[in-house]
Amino acid sequence: MWARWKVEKASPDRAGLSTVGEPVDPKLLHARAPSLVLFGGRIWTEIALSQQQEMLEKICRALDLKKIITIGTRSECAWHGSVPLEQTGVLAATDVSEILQSVQVGYLDYFPKHLGKSSIYAAYCAHGLLSVFPLPMTPTLMEFLKIAII
Repeated sequence: MWARWKVEKASPDRAGLSTVGEPVDPKLLHARAPSLVLFGGRIWTEIALSQQQEMLEKICRALDLKKIITIGTRSECAWHGSVPLEQTGVLAATDVSEILQSVQVGYLDYFPKHLGKSSIYAAYCAHGLLSVFPLPMTPTLMEFLKIAII
């Protein structure tokens, strides 16, 4: 026996994959601020800001992103990039959701085989972000990412 459901819109109080909520009608990427968010704990943030600074800069240049926002425990790493960095610190889930709904790109350095277990990746997907990972930035990949935002 098969069950059928008709879902008009997701219920905001319904449990979902994202631990920071799932917006009912997220904005299209081109209607959002040209910013990149880095969401996670101190270790992930510090790795990204210290060891992947060049990659973050390339992504921001390729996608014409004007700001990087970190959400979570503030990093003590010095940021020397040309793109301004804003560290929000730890926020309530509603505030995280608000930021995720306002930016275009979510950066995530996580184990590819385990993305299905990542609540941060789930949050990026639920909020309609373009998720990018620290892969070698080839010209083909840059073009694909530009098309994805338009």
